[in-house]
Amino acid sequence: MRELTLPVLVVFACLLSCETQNKSVMYTQAAPAAQPDGFVPLPMVPAETLRSSGRPADLMRGSWKIVSIQSDKPCDTDGDGILTCDVFSEMPTCALDDVMMIREDKTVRFKRNQRCQPTEQAVETYNWTLSDDGIFMMSVGSIEAAMRLIYVTGRRLAMEIPMEAQGEMLYFTVNYERE
Repeated sequence: MRELTLPVLVVFACLLSCETQNKSVMYTQAAPAAQPDGFVPLPMVPAETLRSSGRPADLMRGSWKIVSIQSDKPCDTDGDGILTCDVFSEMPTCALDDVMMIREDKTVRFKRNQRCQPTEQAVETYNWTLSDDGIFMMSVGSIEAAMRLIYVTGRRLAMEIPMEAQGEMLYFTVNYERE
């Protein structure tokens, strides 16, 4: 059996690298992701619907905080040998207290409240674009990360992040609430 280790999952950019190892693992049912009081999951709105409104980029601007991270297949992100789809429950607090600020000047900034590694900057800045087919691209220098916009409202934002591990595709759904 395999273990999927994600070194750091901090918002989007940290899903760029992945290591896999052979190790026996226990399987567990994914528990519902911890949600803030009053959180009601919203239906997924196709990017085509969002594009027709002409407003997704406008709605995306602002400050966002992660409220859940789910994988489409069980994986082990914290190295404890237990596979789960509830990635949020396995993430360290230092990765979950970051604030993503999508700005009108086409930059996205990640404010790190706690740092997972001493080398992390307090604020990291990337350029962003949103294509007509709902692909949100972040880049700085040679580093790029592409996510698919699932939905955006005045209060909530959801992105899907693809990642390949040992020839298998995994899809992570990251849900945010406006801060």
